[in-house]
Amino acid sequence: LGKIMFSPQGVSLSEVTVEDKASLIENRVDKLVYNAEKDATSAGGSAVDVLQKVPLLSVDLDGNVSLRGSQNLRILINGKPSGMFSNNVADALKMIPADQIKSVEVITNPSAKYDGEGSGGIINIITKKKNANGTNGSVNAGVGTRQNNLFLNLGVRKGRFGLNGGGGAFWGWPGLGKNSLLRENFDNGLNSAATNITSELGSNTTSRIGFNGNFSADYDFNAFNSVSSTFRTNGFSMDRSSNTAVSINNITQQIRSGYNRLNEADNLRGGFDWNTDFKRTFKKKDQELGFAFQWSYNKSFTDNLFITENDPSSIFNTPIQNINQQSDNNGINNEYTIQTDYTHPFSAKAKMEIGAKAVLRDINSDLNYSLYNFDQSKYIADPSRTSIYNYNQDVAAGYASFTLGLSKTISMITGARWEYTKINGA
Repeated sequence: LGKIMFSPQGVSLSEVTVEDKASLIENRVDKLVYNAEKDATSAGGSAVDVLQKVPLLSVDLDGNVSLRGSQNLRILINGKPSGMFSNNVADALKMIPADQIKSVEVITNPSAKYDGEGSGGIINIITKKKNANGTNGSVNAGVGTRQNNLFLNLGVRKGRFGLNGGGGAFWGWPGLGKNSLLRENFDNGLNSAATNITSELGSNTTSRIGFNGNFSADYDFNAFNSVSSTFRTNGFSMDRSSNTAVSINNITQQIRSGYNRLNEADNLRGGFDWNTDFKRTFKKKDQELGFAFQWSYNKSFTDNLFITENDPSSIFNTPIQNINQQSDNNGINNEYTIQTDYTHPFSAKAKMEIGAKAVLRDINSDLNYSLYNFDQSKYIADPSRTSIYNYNQDVAAGYASFTLGLSKTISMITGARWEYTKINGA
């Protein structure tokens, strides 16, 4: 054919996207990872709905989480503790929208990197981070027979700077309950006649409402240095009232008495977490240096009213003394955390992690107890049941951990951790 001439022509591609989809569940050397963003069935729900699908975890109807039967867990958000879990973990989880959760890490055997708390294991909730330029937002709502929720989220990113904010609330229909008790005492065995019979019949009502909000900003100085700051606030309220009618029949002493017991409990708590992180990466893959600061503040109020009144409509021959008492407990939890971590990969299968951490924790509790004086028609404080308690805990820690991959399916982690704790209470 002789010489054949070709005329070259270039074609420019506007964009090439290479995607690698992670499996729903990953087993790693030190943890199990559930990629919640790959599961669309939890949309519109909360973190409780996500955790119900995570292997090794069990969640009951009230939202209490257990790992292999143990509730002695430590729950983290993006690798850091949060003050929102200091009181009721179940209610705190209900205030985290499911669509903001990227993955859940279940760490059954924590390495030296983690604090010596939560002997049952660690649950680390990783939230999503928007990296695409532009503005995006979402609204999720759920309505149920037990609980309702509404979550809003809005994010803006332009170049190296990004802002993200959101909020949500959950509220439950007033829960109605009934309780009954019948107790019989036999002095001479079950074959004899009962000598004392106690009967109780009551009802209770519980209502709950909670909210949370978050605002975060991040900036990339260049390809290797970035800073981010996140502010989260939360609040929760639970009111409970119960009324129980009690009758006591002491057949031996021929004493019959009856009374009504009223209990009202109001719980309110709220607080915030402020995290600021600086991260430096290097040209070597997975080499990373980080500095972090966190301030957590939570305040709680608990008011209780207990009223015991004789039943005037009964035919009981032995009236009891009326008792009216109330108590309130105010608490403050203030905590500061400073830490630094460094990861150095020696190869694709070997890496070293070292770090240091300091925690300054102050907890105050103010308990007041009063008894109603019917002669003076007012509440009088009882000094013997009133207390103020201040608790201070300072922790310093350092760790070193080494990971080595022995094969494609077998890896080994070894490490050491040193902690010093100073506690004062008065």
